[in-house]
Amino acid sequence: MFNVYPLDYGDQELQVLLQHFSPTLVKAGVRPAEAEMEWTMLKKEILRCH
Repeated sequence: MFNVYPLDYGDQELQVLLQHFSPTLVKAGVRPAEAEMEWTMLKKEILRCH
């Protein structure tokens, strides 16, 4: 059985989280643009491995 998830899965939710917690994340040294890229890379890696 194949599990196929769209690559945009969770993108809107991530945007909401990044917008809400942006000040705290930036203070902690997190770059929101990099978080988006890492989220995309994580999804691609999961799809590749499963």
